[in-house]
Amino acid sequence: MKKLAIKMLEKLMDLHDHGDPLIGKRAATKIHIQALIEEFPLIWVPGTYLTVKTASLPQAKRWLWFLDHMKLGDTVVIEHEKGAGKSVPSQRAQLDYWTKGLNNRTVIPSDSIPCPTNSATRGSVQISLNLQQTNTPLSPKKITVLYGIQFSLAMLRVIGAPK
Repeated sequence: MKKLAIKMLEKLMDLHDHGDPLIGKRAATKIHIQALIEEFPLIWVPGTYLTVKTASLPQAKRWLWFLDHMKLGDTVVIEHEKGAGKSVPSQRAQLDYWTKGLNNRTVIPSDSIPCPTNSATRGSVQISLNLQQTNTPLSPKKITVLYGIQFSLAMLRVIGAPK
């Protein structure tokens, strides 16, 4: 658990100090990391390793960016829960919005994500990890390393990330 959590912290520090060419300047990367740490407790689905649920495209993109940097991008499963109400677009239009916004990643329609109401115009997405899909599968014992990442993100939120 410690090794992956340390690796995550080192990766975030490296990105913080040197920036990410995909985002732009170092200052933009710092803001990106800061937002990721701030929003993690708000979008994390309790009882899961690193599953998040959000109706915000920027939050979803930040989370996918983080998972890609942690070499977990090939394990990602994105499920869409449609928005409800009279003035929301069709489910197909909502799925298109998320698919295009998330750089054409596969977004699976799902009505089974537990949520009593979803008033977001474009619905919401739940981003989870399917560790059977990865090229380096984690055994059930090693899956607990994901709690190390979860703990580290929570602690960065509490003690404050580097500025």
